[in-house]
Amino acid sequence: MSIPNLLSIIRILLVPVFVYLYNFQNSYLLAALVILLSGLTDVADGYIARHFNMITKLGIVLDPVADKLTQAVVLVCVVIRNPEILFLVIVFFIKEICMLSGGAYFMAKKWDPVPAKWFGKLSTFVFYEVMFFMILFPNMVPTVKMILAGISAVMLVIAFILYIRVFVRIVRKGNSDTI
Repeated sequence: MSIPNLLSIIRILLVPVFVYLYNFQNSYLLAALVILLSGLTDVADGYIARHFNMITKLGIVLDPVADKLTQAVVLVCVVIRNPEILFLVIVFFIKEICMLSGGAYFMAKKWDPVPAKWFGKLSTFVFYEVMFFMILFPNMVPTVKMILAGISAVMLVIAFILYIRVFVRIVRKGNSDTI
């Protein structure tokens, strides 16, 4: 058990804490702080894993599971209270289902997974910022919510398109070791 793996497990354990605080306690400040803590552990996890050469096979699986589980649960919780941003859920899940399918294809070919790229990290950062502010300010003006959700959706689409380009390049070359 490495420190990055432990941080990923902490992120997974923070998910029900967030759900409880946001949905059952209406404690928006604490729920937002849990999301902030989750994001910080995600950054620390990646930094420690790369900087101290603590990348493990478990971590390669655990980190994205923690990320996507957190993002999906937070998004669904926020959309339940803000149905006007349902389009963001649709964009998020289409992207993630396609990315998961691409990952499964790579696994079937016994290729290495595609590592996170800067545009994916930027999209994730924007997503977390949007969710953080929507959680922290639940009475935000609907127009502002729509604009923030729209920015996040655009970033998700851009990252998705850029990842498709990476996947296509890899498939054309015949393996993921070349990227």
